Amino acid sequence: MPLRSQFLVTLLVGMLSSLSIVCEAPAQTSAEEAVEIKFDRFRNYTDVRYPSIDQAEKRARNHLTPTWLAGFDGQTPIKLPSVLSLTFSRINSSWQYLRCHDVAMLADGIPVQLPPAEHSSSAGRSSVSEHITVRVSFDTARKLSGSQLVEFKVCNTEGRFSKADMQGLRGVIKAITPQ
Repeated sequence: MPLRSQFLVTLLVGMLSSLSIVCEAPAQTSAEEAVEIKFDRFRNYTDVRYPSIDQAEKRARNHLTPTWLAGFDGQTPIKLPSVLSLTFSRINSSWQYLRCHDVAMLADGIPVQLPPAEHSSSAGRSSVSEHITVRVSFDTARKLSGSQLVEFKVCNTEGRFSKADMQGLRGVIKAITPQ
């Protein structure tokens, strides 16, 4: 085989192996977006969240991102929590939800009753980070986790929970449910 052909074959094999590494990257993303469970031994309290703070921040730069947060005393849940916190976050160049932060949801096309939402935010040099939080009862969260499709509307922004969001919610429910 001529030297040039050997070089091209080597180059092609190298490119193909690089391609396989690129194709495997999405599998790593799902592991990064696992339910985060953190026990604080000083407070004797466990926080459970999905997605992690870092992942939520990355996602919030692109679109309105739902985040679930719950907690319980000790390292293992003894009783069901009464509520979970659902926060929709978005990082923009300007205010989008300052005057309006209504949240509505549909679970498999059926309206979900939610209490009024609260708005919090912080402004940086070139961006605004907004958070719209609603307290969701455990029963409602469990109902959402069993749905095929969960859609939401925050003011005029409509969206739906992705497959990862649904798996994350199911993981949070499992982590806070006594065994």
